[in-house]
This record gives sequence, structure tokens and C-alpha cells, in this order.
Amino acid sequence: MSKPSNPYTDSSFASSDLKTILHSKRANIYYLSHCRVMQKDGRVLYLTEDDKANLYYNIPIANTTSLLLGTGT
Repeated sequence: MSKPSNPYTDSSFASSDLKTILHSKRANIYYLSHCRVMQKDGRVLYLTEDDKANLYYNIPIANTTSLLLGTGT
């Protein structure tokens, strides 16, 4: 008798399963590295530090599915 498969520990998946993450063309996934992610005045921002100036960029949370944080974040 075979054991029932566990979807959380089973590492085999079909390529069509990856398409379920992006449920629309407007959904975004951001990969951020070497920056700071912060919340300011009800907005989600990421900050890049330069020698001369700090640059703030807004992340549109209404269309964002997930944030992938890389090294140095």
C-alpha cells in the first residue's frame, strides 16, 4: 500500500504550477538586492544608498504579489 503524497515535502512539480503564482498580467514580483526596504507615510519604499545621495523608490503594493529579497537587503 503506497503512502499518500505530501504536497509540502514532494519536490516534483509541473511547469504549469509555476504559472499559478502570477494570476494576472498586472501582478508583479520584485527582486531587491543591496537596498533597504521600509515603510514611510503608509507607503512601501526601497532605498538605494549612493555616495552623493540616497534615492527612494515606491513599490506599488496594489499590484505586487511578492518581494524577493536578495543579498545585502
